[in-house]
Amino acid sequence: EQRNRVDKNKNGKIDYVLIEGEEDHYDAIRRTKGFLENSNDLPLNTLGTLSASWNRQLAYKKFSQLDNNAISSIEAVICNNDDMALGVYDYYKEKNLALPIILGINNSQEMNETIMSGEIYGSVDNNMDNQVLRIVKCMESVLNGNTKKYKKVWYSTPYAVTRE
Repeated sequence: EQRNRVDKNKNGKIDYVLIEGEEDHYDAIRRTKGFLENSNDLPLNTLGTLSASWNRQLAYKKFSQLDNNAISSIEAVICNNDDMALGVYDYYKEKNLALPIILGINNSQEMNETIMSGEIYGSVDNNMDNQVLRIVKCMESVLNGNTKKYKKVWYSTPYAVTRE
């Protein structure tokens, strides 16, 4: 089962870190609150929340300040935007660590290319009406193993794009 593959420590939950944009920014607050409210039915365990002000380098720096035990126990990283997701990706690649599930928001060109190369799991369009529901659906697909026909899933228009 896919959920068991994602749940590396077999605690029945997906241990994740949430990386927010600016602490007092409306979009960051809304994205975080929306994700938390809409993911109640998912078996998630929050290991922590970082604020990286929408910035790739700051996300990398803040992530690198976590201790190695915390980093090794992370099974997913959910970010308020793609730049911060790419900063986390940069950290894992530089340290030559196995990538957790990394999800972002904005559907940026670089993120899309990284998804299509098979290294990052997904991103959602910056559509304020649907982005939180799409990122929850993305995590739900991973946990329920509904990704068999996809090597990687990119929820955007047209909602699911496959990498052949």
